[in-house]
Amino acid sequence: MVKTGGNNIKNIFRLLFASLLIFNLFILFSAANAEEPYNYVTQWGGKGTNIGQFDLPSGIVADSAGNVFVADSGNNRIQVFDNNGKFLRAWGKYGSGNGEFFIPWGIAIDQAGNIFVADQGNHRIQKFDKNGNFMNAWGKHGSGNGEFNAPAKIAIDNSGNIFVADRDNNRIQKLDSSGQFLSTWTYTDPESGMGLWPGGVSVDQSGNVFVTSMLTYQTLKFSNGGNWLKTWGKYGSENGQFLGISGLKCDPSGNVFVSDAGNGRIQKFDNNGNFLLTWGKNGAGDGCFAGVWDMAFDTSGNVFVADTNNSRIQKFSPAVAVTPATPTTSTTLPSLNYILTLEVKNGASSSVSFSPPNPLPASVTDPYRFMPVRVLDKNGLMIINTALEDNGMITLSGINVGNTVQISYYKLHASLYLPNATWATMPKYEFKIPPANILKPSVPVWGALVTMGPPPGLSKIKTTPLKTLTTIK
Repeated sequence: MVKTGGNNIKNIFRLLFASLLIFNLFILFSAANAEEPYNYVTQWGGKGTNIGQFDLPSGIVADSAGNVFVADSGNNRIQVFDNNGKFLRAWGKYGSGNGEFFIPWGIAIDQAGNIFVADQGNHRIQKFDKNGNFMNAWGKHGSGNGEFNAPAKIAIDNSGNIFVADRDNNRIQKLDSSGQFLSTWTYTDPESGMGLWPGGVSVDQSGNVFVTSMLTYQTLKFSNGGNWLKTWGKYGSENGQFLGISGLKCDPSGNVFVSDAGNGRIQKFDNNGNFLLTWGKNGAGDGCFAGVWDMAFDTSGNVFVADTNNSRIQKFSPAVAVTPATPTTSTTLPSLNYILTLEVKNGASSSVSFSPPNPLPASVTDPYRFMPVRVLDKNGLMIINTALEDNGMITLSGINVGNTVQISYYKLHASLYLPNATWATMPKYEFKIPPANILKPSVPVWGALVTMGPPPGLSKIKTTPLKTLTTIK
């Protein structure tokens, strides 16, 4: 009996150990695959009728240049801003004529840069060029094909087809690029028996159509032709649940961002509805929301949120994790073969200079270059804070043994611009100045003294070796 009991106890401990091991592996796997949060960057707007102010901004989209178009619903106009909120232009006023609006609620852009607006109160879709010049309009109040009843949101696929969330007709309508009716579909939830009442519509790069159902607190996935594929979500405040579901948008990778307006947050899912992350809460502070109705993405992955009831636009950037790299004997910079020269003379005038290839390759359309440079003393206190621009050279005075020279390439050219970077996180090259007797004059020391390499994520960018000449004299 004792022997049998001992075996049972051993088996119990083995089972507990195995369970703990599986649990720990699950935690590690989950942490390794956890999505990084989004960081608040800036905001603009405020309630009003002046330029740059909003009254219920409910639709938002960004073009390929990063400009942000906002459907300023209560002011019956479209406003356009640059990527950081600088006002560029506006068009529209209250009315039912061409180029006039009655509650413009949704907005989309095609691959040619044309702007499409769901003119909700006029029950129609209007098309403009990127400068706001009227091009076309179609639709009227009704329930027939090509007619609308309070169209809420609008999306465009890669073929130019237009998908309209025809809200009060409880359906999605699909039109061609010239506004001709193609098809329509609806959906009835099998459990509740409730209809669609779509609040938002978006299309991924594969042509799948995603719709929010405001009556059932669900997100639905359809094929391009309207065949139901997937449903997720229900009423509640847990991850994957919604309280006042409204707009949604697909990012270029196919992830689905859903406006959980009642919970004051945005939830991110993969293409099949698996929860990834959430951010935000109810309120008026930075990163808080009051009735989110739409969001947009630029080519850098920044997220622009129409914080509707706060009458503002908020900008967020994906968190960028910069991890130290193992020092190597060679370093690369993306796209362009720059020449960087760091000449250091202990206690005397030293210099840093860099220059790009001459001439620039034809593929480089934005040659803007800017390299911050700092020098820290042996205690880590900054004693020099300057920068290199274009084909520049700067003088660093009074560098001594133990000083650290930091050269950041976070804005070397457009493909490396990290607008939310700080000195603690931005990618940089760092040189610790050793005593003069350690190295002989003119001995290259670049690779041996690099303590941080290029940031992660640059492997997809073509790289070429950076030529260097670093000497201690």
